[in-house]
Amino acid sequence: MSRRTIRSEAMKFLYAKTLNDSFAFSDFLCNLTKIKKDLEKEELGMLVDGILKVEEKLEEYIKNCSKEYEKLNQLDKSILKVGAFELLYTNLPKSIVINEAVEIAKEYGDDVSKAIVNAILDCIGEKYER
Repeated sequence: MSRRTIRSEAMKFLYAKTLNDSFAFSDFLCNLTKIKKDLEKEELGMLVDGILKVEEKLEEYIKNCSKEYEKLNQLDKSILKVGAFELLYTNLPKSIVINEAVEIAKEYGDDVSKAIVNAILDCIGEKYER
């Protein structure tokens, strides 16, 4: 599995959690994820855990870079949380993080998702330091 798959699966879990706040990560791992290897499940778990620990901060960063945060759909918000987390809490290059998030938005989002994700993550990358 690729790093993009791990990001996509993290986005899917975050999206599912917005629909049902009591949705457990363990249920996701057992029943819904494409990921089968233990090492990759561990990577996914660390990414999701990291995002959940700072989720409120991530939402603030996203809000500060979006004039119409309330109009963003939950899927785009989930993609943005993964991207914002990687921009702010990892050492991955900004261009890679944004490119990966845009590719996920192209695959799962609507026609404007990729532009929204690109613009907001670029703003976060410029405005905030790791």
